[in-house]
Amino acid sequence: MKKQVFFTVIIVLCLVIVGSTAAQAKQLANVSSYRYYLDKETPQMMKKAKNIDMMVIEPLEMNKAAIKKMQKQGTLVFGYVNAM
Repeated sequence: MKKQVFFTVIIVLCLVIVGSTAAQAKQLANVSSYRYYLDKETPQMMKKAKNIDMMVIEPLEMNKAAIKKMQKQGTLVFGYVNAM
C-alpha cells in the first residue's frame, strides 16, 4: 500500500513538472520583445514593461511588488545573477 501511494505521488509530480515545462516552453516560443533592466524599478520602466513579453532583471535591485505586477500583466520575468 505504501509503495502504491509513493508511486502515485511520484507520477503526479512528474506530470506537473512536465506540464509546467511545456507551458513555459510555449510562453517562451511566443516572446517577440524583451529587455534587460538591471536597476531599481521606475514608473517609466513599469509603464514600458506592459508592452514587453520578457524582462531580464537584477533581482537584488528590483522590488518584489514590481516583479509580481509585471508577471500579473503577462510579462515573463527572469532574474539575472552575476556570479563574478
